[in-house]
Amino acid sequence: MPYVVHRPAPVTATIATMHTTAPNFWNGVGDDNDGAGMYHTGNNSAPSLRPSSNGTASGSIGVSGSAASASCVNSQSESSTGESYADSFAQVTSPRSFPQSRYTAPSGACEVILVRHGESAPYVEGDAFPLTGGHGDPPLAPEGHESAELVAQRLVATEERIGAIYVTTLQRTHQTAAPLAARLGIEPVVVPELREVFLGDWEGGEFRRRAADLDPIIAQVHDEQRWDAVPGAETTEQFSARVRAGIERIASRHQGETVVAVVHGGVIGQIVGLATGANGFAFAGADNASISHLVVTADRWIVRCFNDTSHLWPTFSNAPVA
Repeated sequence: MPYVVHRPAPVTATIATMHTTAPNFWNGVGDDNDGAGMYHTGNNSAPSLRPSSNGTASGSIGVSGSAASASCVNSQSESSTGESYADSFAQVTSPRSFPQSRYTAPSGACEVILVRHGESAPYVEGDAFPLTGGHGDPPLAPEGHESAELVAQRLVATEERIGAIYVTTLQRTHQTAAPLAARLGIEPVVVPELREVFLGDWEGGEFRRRAADLDPIIAQVHDEQRWDAVPGAETTEQFSARVRAGIERIASRHQGETVVAVVHGGVIGQIVGLATGANGFAFAGADNASISHLVVTADRWIVRCFNDTSHLWPTFSNAPVA
């Protein structure tokens, strides 16, 4: 929009004491050259913009003290009067401020609070765990029940708006979820796809014994970062596909909601790996009764936290004190 410059009669700037008060916009009438416009009078009055009779703005700005006064005319066509007001207002307002803010999940996202089950009963050599669907299915140890109570206290105290609780086919997840479910009055729902990785010939507690005895195949599992180094075990591809299917099924049911899924260490490691693109066992080793936080949107998974144990222990590291 072109500017039209008028040549007004000489105008004497108003001498005033300036204060940082908001501008006053008001309608007045006058001639283009009458000296009306941005001016300041009195100790407590704010700069004012007075448009002329044809919608243009002209005038002077005065400042007291040692500052010199100046005459200023800035006229525009009638259709751009609003822009003239805005330009004048911008000159006397403070810069905008942009503070940091806490993350908020996108609209329609499902927030999944992943809880690893509490510590399960120890394997006693020669006394295999019972099997459920081919998977070892030990109950919680006393310590596992205690940590399940701490998980419930944590999630209730933080007033999480939990819409559902999910568990797997294995009893240790049911027992871990029980204290929270009782407090919230929610019946847990089973998602079979989120059961622990299948360990083939080493199910029923044998994997624990082999790991303790430093079996060479255990070293191979860690070197290759693949569960299927164990004889008869599930492949990484099979495990990954079913875990993804389980999370997507939950997310599709709870768009815009928060849910809890009590699952297993291998499952949590696989979920976080899928979300971040990490390979192998980068996120293996989530602690019993730890909490992780996943946000599932239509096109991506977002990890908000992994292995939070602040409700269990006061320190991050479990290293022995020297």
